[in-house]
Amino acid sequence: FSTMGTVSEVYVKEGDSVKTGDELAKLGNLQSLEASVASAKATLLQAKKDLKDLQDNADVSLAQAYTDYVTARGEYDDADYEMQKTAYARCSQDVNTRNAETLSRARDSLNSKLPGSAEWIEAKNVYDTALDNYNYCIAYTDQEKEEYQAKLDLAKTTLDVVEMKYKTLKDSSGIDPDDLALAEAKVNDAETRLEKLQNDLDGATLTAPMDGVVTYLAAEAGSIVGTSTYLTITDLSDLVVDVQIDQADLQDFIVGSNSEVIFDALPDDVFTGTLVQIAPQLTSDFGSTSASGQVELSQDAVAVLRSYPLGLSNTVEVIRDEVKDVLLVPVEALRDLGDGQYAAFVIDDDGIMRLHTVEVGLEDITYAEIKSGLSEGQKVSTGLVQTGG
Repeated sequence: FSTMGTVSEVYVKEGDSVKTGDELAKLGNLQSLEASVASAKATLLQAKKDLKDLQDNADVSLAQAYTDYVTARGEYDDADYEMQKTAYARCSQDVNTRNAETLSRARDSLNSKLPGSAEWIEAKNVYDTALDNYNYCIAYTDQEKEEYQAKLDLAKTTLDVVEMKYKTLKDSSGIDPDDLALAEAKVNDAETRLEKLQNDLDGATLTAPMDGVVTYLAAEAGSIVGTSTYLTITDLSDLVVDVQIDQADLQDFIVGSNSEVIFDALPDDVFTGTLVQIAPQLTSDFGSTSASGQVELSQDAVAVLRSYPLGLSNTVEVIRDEVKDVLLVPVEALRDLGDGQYAAFVIDDDGIMRLHTVEVGLEDITYAEIKSGLSEGQKVSTGLVQTGG
């Protein structure tokens, strides 16, 4: 299964034959998985819509960014103008002159009055008003300068931000690369999540991917399962046997060689097959090194063995070469003359031994094939006992 859950239905048992597409088992939380898939589809649709809106509105976004830039530029220029004015008098020279004259007259009037008298108090008010008017027009206060500077700084920051955004959009056809990357990432994330949830939903129902026989079933309905192997289907239309040989015999271990197999459970039957695969690496076990391969059994053997359990122990004989209806002599009868030449002592009817050169074909540890140099019925000497050729 693709996700953890409780098995609700099991439609097969071990030994059952199944066809491709047959339902085998299913989990019980399908409704929850279906709801998750539906939610993921909605999320994906929204992410795709947001991405498309971003792409479709590229011209509008660029136009708005330009408008924002022009507005910010104007606000910055206004703030800069206001700040520059603080370096000069607030009022015109004529106004400042009149304010100075008014202040001078108010000071003279105040000085001519008896301090503390009603006339002095009235003159003092007039003087204070004249002084305030004069100071207001002659220069900006430090607080005002700080406020104008703060406005200018804010306008500069805003201008930098909107100008950068406008340039970015202008260089990228109206779409902010960061916004585009984020929108695309949301689509990719939504697609990945939907794919996983869809796989979980699809994998909550097991169906046969091929024809075969159920050879393993982990648990029955009602069991809580994970993603480890729950059920195994085996194709029994072809059967193979694992075989190992000592590395010393590797030269005779050749793909395509005929093989004979005897199973311990069927000691009286000899099954045939073909060596179809040799492992690319030797294996070592308890100090010995061996080569391994696989023998594919004949269809006659498959027909018999299909009803038996897998994993039967066996003995395999791999046939490197074979010949039939040939002349054989015991290998002890051969005399090695060197350079690939062989001879045998033939015993005549009068008991005299004569050396005959012979052509040797296949041989094993017991017999050798004689291709020429001897005839059937001739007697050869093994050096041990007299025997017929």
